[in-house]
Amino acid sequence: MRTSPFAVANLAVIVAIAGSTLAAVGAGRHTDFVAQTTTLEQAWAEMSSAGVPSTSLAPLETALRTSSYEAPWWSPVWWNDPGTSFLHGLQTGTQAMWDQAMAQAQAHATSALLGWDVMVERDAAVLPPATTALSTTWATRLAGAATPASIETLSTQIASQTTTTAKAVLVSEGSDVAGLPGHLRDLLLAADQAELAAPPQDIVRWHLVPFGRGLGVQQE
Repeated sequence: MRTSPFAVANLAVIVAIAGSTLAAVGAGRHTDFVAQTTTLEQAWAEMSSAGVPSTSLAPLETALRTSSYEAPWWSPVWWNDPGTSFLHGLQTGTQAMWDQAMAQAQAHATSALLGWDVMVERDAAVLPPATTALSTTWATRLAGAATPASIETLSTQIASQTTTTAKAVLVSEGSDVAGLPGHLRDLLLAADQAELAAPPQDIVRWHLVPFGRGLGVQQE
């Protein structure tokens, strides 16, 4: 049985059309995939600048670089799979890394703000109003911080200001004690040492009271 030249020609046309169709599909899928991964890579760079640790983003970058979707547009891989599920996984992982970095930064901020508030409550009697008012300022600034880096910067500033203010209060109190008569100074210093050594529930506080023509100390 002889094959008709027309049949061979038709078959060649069909194969050519099918090949062109597959190539067009593959090229289109490859182009769309590259566009979306480029957007992801830009997001990773911005996240890194915003304070997300590079170690958190590295697994996502490695997954992309080592995937089968790095194949060229004419590869058969694009004929069967546009990479939609893979891209979705990368996008979900990217959001998770951002959320994790924000949560960690906010935890640090909460701790720093708590330290500040405790210091202010303890030393409120000797702190100027402008210093105690900073509690509201810190909280407002933290609420407006939109990146892990900006939150961490504020946390560092709060912790530093807390330490500086607490030291200033100690210096001031030390100067006041130094100016007292010797026996009163010794009593107050002994009381301070006992307070530092005692468990919180056993702390006994002392304060100065008029005593005769001078001053004495009295237990609260």
